[in-house]
Amino acid sequence: MLTFESEHRLKNLMLAVGEGECKLENLRQRLCHIKDFAPHSAFQRVDRNATGRIVAVDLLHFLRDHHSHAGNEAELHFLVRFFDCDNDGALNFQDFMQMLLPCEDNCLRNITLDRHAMRCGRFDNLPCDIEHAILAVFEQELALQNHVEHLKHELQSRHDYSPHHAFHSIDKHSDGFITVCNLGTFLRCHGVYALEQELVQIIRRFDTNGDNRLSF
Repeated sequence: MLTFESEHRLKNLMLAVGEGECKLENLRQRLCHIKDFAPHSAFQRVDRNATGRIVAVDLLHFLRDHHSHAGNEAELHFLVRFFDCDNDGALNFQDFMQMLLPCEDNCLRNITLDRHAMRCGRFDNLPCDIEHAILAVFEQELALQNHVEHLKHELQSRHDYSPHHAFHSIDKHSDGFITVCNLGTFLRCHGVYALEQELVQIIRRFDTNGDNRLSF
């Protein structure tokens, strides 16, 4: 098992993930509340070459169009990999929507997907409020990614760290999964009384198959 100090760093990592995911959800909902925002138009806006896929350099060009230096190409490759479900090194439309659509408001998500999409040509931009709202999501994704990677490095530098030990520090009863219940218990042991929604946000960030729990 991990020492108390290593568990403290693990706690900080979990809290950073939850806080970042909360901010992202707010930004995603703010974007989707813009009535003129249509996902297909947004995809075309970033996919300037109309390839049907978005790679890191496409995201980089979007950032630089707005004079944003929030991330470099290597960091954007890492971001693409996070949302790339079929591991082909690019985002298809469904991958892209996972980045931009809300997770906690299915009604808003469905309304947004049903909107009529105006074609966005290679040299066209979307309305300014939509462009800036998309930019805010990208920048927050990069900020969270960089912060979490820093905290991971701090945790992994501990002499007693291993992924197995970290997992079982939360899954203390060896259930084989991290759930809202045992994650909440772990955080309470370190003085943090998280709301259920906050715990769901942490697990959602790592949950690759949508079963609301984390296997090793």
